Amino acid sequence: MDAPVVSGSMFLAELALSVIRLGPGTLTGPSFVTDVLLKLLGAAALEEFLFRVLLLSGLAVLLSRVASGRWIAVLATAVLFGAAHLGNEGASAISAFGTGPGGVIYAVAFLATRSVWLPLGLHLGWNMSQGLFGLPISGTHVPGWFSTSWSGPLPACPCRFC
Repeated sequence: MDAPVVSGSMFLAELALSVIRLGPGTLTGPSFVTDVLLKLLGAAALEEFLFRVLLLSGLAVLLSRVASGRWIAVLATAVLFGAAHLGNEGASAISAFGTGPGGVIYAVAFLATRSVWLPLGLHLGWNMSQGLFGLPISGTHVPGWFSTSWSGPLPACPCRFC
């Protein structure tokens, strides 16, 4: 399943369950280029270079003689990838925890292809589809086709960090 299908399914499920309210979007042609395409492409490219090309590659080499070393490298970089998103405006422990599995997917794609292009495309596709549906991207918003807001108070998180 590709990123727009998954993100679109989440959007429709949240809408059907009345978890989110839908409003008009603020997307225009110029804002698509500047705020969506360039901003998200730049962020995804920087993150993929840092987390996959530098960090994952280095850890995979360092742990190559350890049993399951590549998987340890994948999981370690995914945890760091999720944690790095805590600095985003509007981010929470839950959003960072939700970002971690993306780090696993991008890491596996990087190791499987030995190229940054597939994880970059997956990362950009995920971020763009979330943004265009008006959903927050790791806690931040970009102009989308819709604007979304929570329809009521969020349930309390039992973790004490949120």
